[in-house]
Amino acid sequence: MIAQPPSILTLNIDDKFNQPIVVGDLQESITSLSLGFEFNQTIAPGALPNNLRSLSLGRNFNQTITPGILPNSLKTLTILNPDFNQELITEGSIPPSLERIYCVSENKEFINNPSLSKFIQIIK
Repeated sequence: MIAQPPSILTLNIDDKFNQPIVVGDLQESITSLSLGFEFNQTIAPGALPNNLRSLSLGRNFNQTITPGILPNSLKTLTILNPDFNQELITEGSIPPSLERIYCVSENKEFINNPSLSKFIQIIK
């Protein structure tokens, strides 16, 4: 379990953290989660809090985001890895609540994907 004070809303995890996130690791009260620079592990379906509205994935994150990982409450997804090359268009991977994907990816297949074009904003 990741150490957290009770009823936390925002959690910024240390840049050196690099362990899988499983169900029960994070409190349901968290609405904003930032995973640090080194994080490049799988996130189990259902492990992210149901109230999560904002998720930032660090510089090294390059894992597949499969259905059930992103909660239905998520509004903003930030991907800080310029080499991110995973698909996000598997049916059910993008929750209907998602409004924006911020990314620094230079992967043309990812950023030019028509299924994602309405969400993506490139960070320079």
